[in-house]
Amino acid sequence: MLLMIPPTVTFMYLPQIVDKNLEKRKSEIPKVLSIIEEETKNFFQWYRSLKITPIIKGLQEKNRRY
Repeated sequence: MLLMIPPTVTFMYLPQIVDKNLEKRKSEIPKVLSIIEEETKNFFQWYRSLKITPIIKGLQEKNRRY
């Protein structure tokens, strides 16, 4: 299989393109960390709620009987 490089691509500017992309990706790190922190909080909140779910169901069942 022959790989051809499109005529619009020049390797001369490749290092600049790579650097620009890297900087853009680095600038997104704070956003990513914030998302991870928020989702971690949400996960542990959900996980802790699993412990009380049987208690809540038990109380609801007891309430239905009376």
